[in-house]
Amino acid sequence: MSLAYDAAIESWAQVLELSNRENGAHAYRVVELTIKLARSMGIAEQELIHFRRGALLHDVGKLGIPEAILNKPGPLDEAEWKIMQTHPQLAYDLLSSVNYLAPALDIPHYHHERWDGSGYPEGLREEQIPFPARIFAIVDVYDAPDIHPLVPAGLVPPGCHKPYPKLLRGNFRPGGCQGFFAGDEG
Repeated sequence: MSLAYDAAIESWAQVLELSNRENGAHAYRVVELTIKLARSMGIAEQELIHFRRGALLHDVGKLGIPEAILNKPGPLDEAEWKIMQTHPQLAYDLLSSVNYLAPALDIPHYHHERWDGSGYPEGLREEQIPFPARIFAIVDVYDAPDIHPLVPAGLVPPGCHKPYPKLLRGNFRPGGCQGFFAGDEG
């Protein structure tokens, strides 16, 4: 039964990528990096499956966002941004009835919350943000410059595969991601 559920989760991630709602293999890259980071932080092996499932499904709520917004070639206006900010809640609404996924829901639901309280969907701050979502957010931001062309060019040096420090400000617990980025030489 577990294999069937995991196959369905993989299929949802593939649907996002095929529909151009995820660029490249973003979902698979962030799964690999999330597991690596969680393992390095001492997360028990039996818990890693929940991190994996949550990471794969982190943007499944984008299935409910109009394609005109997801694929817009320029910056989103205020109304479009408000719609885009609903995707974590849409993910939670879609997945919360699947009891099997309950331990993985913190990542899709809260991965856009920010340490300083400026995130969404609930404006959680600091330790209110569930730990799996905090770990995943580091990885998602790390991968974002490679897939999100709307990140201002001045924030990401040419050829750099990691976010520039300005991009991290306010997003994470102070000192919370140095260990993750320390081994990356870009």
